[in-house]
Amino acid sequence: MRHLLQIYDEGADEHSVVFNASKSKCLVVAHKGRRHLLTDGSICPFYVGRNQIEFVDQFVHFGHVINSKLDDCNDISHRRNSFIGQTNNVSCDFSCVVSAVRYKLFKSYCSSIYGCESWCLDDSKINEFCTTWRRGRRRIWNLAYRAHCDMLHALSNDIPVFDEICNQYLWFINTCLSHSNDLVRFYAWPGAVCTPGLWFFW
Repeated sequence: MRHLLQIYDEGADEHSVVFNASKSKCLVVAHKGRRHLLTDGSICPFYVGRNQIEFVDQFVHFGHVINSKLDDCNDISHRRNSFIGQTNNVSCDFSCVVSAVRYKLFKSYCSSIYGCESWCLDDSKINEFCTTWRRGRRRIWNLAYRAHCDMLHALSNDIPVFDEICNQYLWFINTCLSHSNDLVRFYAWPGAVCTPGLWFFW
């Protein structure tokens, strides 16, 4: 890694380019049984542009929160918090609009589950996300807190959010398995077969 970064620095000097170390992060992923070995003294420092790169436990990359444990908890929580803020904005800004129109706005501005295709479907955080989603829908429709979920789906004329997550997940897997690139198909197959909580039939 140091050798590669040195090549970058030499190329930067040659072409008068400056790399900003503050825009790069180092994230160490270790097996669960070896994480206790990762102390400040055991992590090797890396440098770019002669400045040290910061080590972090989690980082946002292309809109996804990646952490050192390689689980989805932080990313799901990030999506949940974004959803709460978006729902609050729609509810406040369009409080005088009839519920049907407000729900269309909700679908347009609050219903993006970007990146859910990578979530592990048996993660407990997904249940929290779905619960928050249902609460947001009740608020949009001005329903009581204890209104049954079936009423939400009947009013909204759509499927539960967990089913939508599963649909997007299956669409992604199917797209990878039928991809024109051999490498994509090669790496997608083990992920599809070994996915916990799902059964695939051909």
